[in-house]
Amino acid sequence: MRKLLRLIFLILMCLPILVQAQTDFRVGYVVQPNGDTLRGEVDYRGAQRSAYVARFRQQGQVTEYSPTQLRGYGFPGDLLYQSETIQLADSTKQVVFLEVVVSGPVSLFYMRDRNGTDLLYLRNVNSELQALTQTTERIERDGARYDQKDNAFQRTLAAALVACPAVQPSLSRLAYTTRAIANVVRQYNRCVNGGSHEEAASTEKPISLAVAVMAGGTGSQLRFVSDVNYANTSIRSGLVPVGGVAAHLWLPGLNKHLAVRLEALYMANTTYKNTYEGQEDMYTVYRETYAQLSSIRVPVLLRYSWPGKRIQPFVQIGVSGSYLLNSKNETRYRYLNRAAFPDYYPWRAIIEQPRKFEQGAIGSIGLSVLPASKHAINVELRYERTNGFSDAYSITTRLAYYSLLMSYNLTKQAQ
Repeated sequence: MRKLLRLIFLILMCLPILVQAQTDFRVGYVVQPNGDTLRGEVDYRGAQRSAYVARFRQQGQVTEYSPTQLRGYGFPGDLLYQSETIQLADSTKQVVFLEVVVSGPVSLFYMRDRNGTDLLYLRNVNSELQALTQTTERIERDGARYDQKDNAFQRTLAAALVACPAVQPSLSRLAYTTRAIANVVRQYNRCVNGGSHEEAASTEKPISLAVAVMAGGTGSQLRFVSDVNYANTSIRSGLVPVGGVAAHLWLPGLNKHLAVRLEALYMANTTYKNTYEGQEDMYTVYRETYAQLSSIRVPVLLRYSWPGKRIQPFVQIGVSGSYLLNSKNETRYRYLNRAAFPDYYPWRAIIEQPRKFEQGAIGSIGLSVLPASKHAINVELRYERTNGFSDAYSITTRLAYYSLLMSYNLTKQAQ
């Protein structure tokens, strides 16, 4: 167990170095001010960074471009960015890269500013860029406070899309999301263009799902917490096998590096044994404690992955719920210096009615490797802390799990 902890500590120390070194160059291009297109590789980064800088690599040399130095850049069949001038809240103007969500008679653009705010812009053919905004104002009425929204974006859309009456009725109910607005703009473009229009990739792509199988090993520590002397010692188990399945959902519409992971794992019987020798009531007592647990575990995890073409470091946090298939626990003792009581007293339960459901919190670090087969392989070190199997007031339980896990995606992953 100590070796595992040392390994986890070493990886945690090295992870910042790995993160700083990570880039995610993919096949792409940049469009220069004179219209010439340079083809090579472009660094595929998050929405915020992509709005302010484009890193282009050609023949091993990396060049950083600001929005004033390019017309735009993109990734074939994926994202397209266009250099545009926007007006900030203080009325100053700034040149940024806007992501083209929809392109056509009416185009929709998206960016995430330095404050992490998502912004949307609209443009009719041969017209100025218009901001789509929604503001919230706190008002007081009859002694109560309310949040009142000003859906200015709906009025802007109504004026811009007036040439297609079919889209107008839905605008008053339209939600302020990239997906909802993009769908209306696409509908308008089909309406005025007879079903033929050019369209760029959407910022909010469909959620991707992968199914994986998992296997590994888990060691753990059990502790009975009470005012009984022997109970507060941590009891370690050996390494036991763990296996199961997982569903992995990428969330590109929220953040390109985020994913949600749902797992179902079976942990085999885990045995805890401990002996204690001490003074109780002026006598020397020799006590044995024994527990055996097995469970079906269902972790729900949020994963953040750093960019990388073949290797991606990741961290995960989440919660777990477990159903205990076996929660046997018992103790026995004998007096070493009382001649009248030479033998052990019978085994008796420590927690007479163990609960069946266990809850906990999880943290992990790991690496995801994408081989040529595009079936991702994940290796991770995981720590889980739970409330164990005791509902008793006088004696509670704490469990800590240390796991080394590997998973293999049965679903192919696009690069």
